[in-house]
Amino acid sequence: MKTLVRVLLITSAKLAWTAGNHLGDARYALPAQPQFGAALRPLVVLLLLFVFVTSEQAAAQPAPPRAYVANSVSNTVSVIDRATNAVVTTITVGRNPQNVAVTPDGTLAYVANSGSHSVSVIDTLSSKVVATLLVGSSPVDIAITPDGNHAYVVNLDSNSVSVIDTSTQTVVATVPVGSNPTRVAITPGGELAYVTNSSDRSLTIIDTATDTVTGTVPVGKVPSDVVAPRPPPTCSDAMKNGRETDVDCGGPLCAQCSSGHICLTNSDCYSGLCVNGMGDVGGPGVCQ
Repeated sequence: MKTLVRVLLITSAKLAWTAGNHLGDARYALPAQPQFGAALRPLVVLLLLFVFVTSEQAAAQPAPPRAYVANSVSNTVSVIDRATNAVVTTITVGRNPQNVAVTPDGTLAYVANSGSHSVSVIDTLSSKVVATLLVGSSPVDIAITPDGNHAYVVNLDSNSVSVIDTSTQTVVATVPVGSNPTRVAITPGGELAYVTNSSDRSLTIIDTATDTVTGTVPVGKVPSDVVAPRPPPTCSDAMKNGRETDVDCGGPLCAQCSSGHICLTNSDCYSGLCVNGMGDVGGPGVCQ
C-alpha cells in the first residue's frame, strides 16, 4: 500500500507538472489566465502529500482489542470487542476450527482447521481472511514464536508439526514428531517448541532455529497439554507485553512512548499527543 501511494504521488506530480507546462504554453493557455498552470502545480502537490500522510497514518493503526473464538461446528470465528464483551463480527474459516493464536503485535490471527487440513490467516484490523495455508492432516493447535516470525501447527493425524513463515504466509518446514500430537508450546525466548504426543506418552523438543527434533522425553499416559510460562513482563524485555501499548513503553507502568509508537491515550506519549488515522486526538493511534 505504501509503495502504491508513493508511485501515485510521483506519477501524479509529474502529470501535474506536465499539465502546468501545457497550460502555460501559448497553444493551450487561456489569454486571461496565463499563470493558471504555475498556480496549479503547488496545489496538486499539497493535495497529494495530504493523501500520502493520511495513508501512512492509517497503515500504522493498531488493531482494536479483540478476543477470537473458534466455533468448531459453525466453521467460523467469532470476534469479540473486549471493551463491550459483544460479538462485533463473525468470520468464515475452514472446517472444524480447533484453535486460534494471535501474533504478538496483534495484527494476524491463525486458525487451525482440523476438518480441512488448513490454517486460515485473519487480518485483525479488517477481520478478513487474507490467506489459507494447507498443512498436515487434522491440525489441532498453533503456537507463535515471541518474535512473531513463525507459527508452529500441530497435525494430529500426520504426526507432524508444520512451520509457517508469518511474513510470507508459507509453510517452510514440516517436522516429524510422536504419535498423535495434540499441543505445542514455545519457550519464552523462542528457542524451543514442546509438543505433546498423546498416543506414545512422550514430549518432543524442537529446536526452532533449525526446525529439527533435539530430544524426546517420556511422560505419563495420554499427555494432552503443555505450557512454557513466560517470566513476568518488564519494561526492558524488548517485547510488547503486560499493559504496554508498544514495545517497552506506554501504559501505566512503563515510560512514555516516543514519536511513531502505538498509543491508546495521550498519556502514553512523551509528546502528550496520541493521534489516530483520522487525525483525531485519542487512541488507539500513533504518538506524534
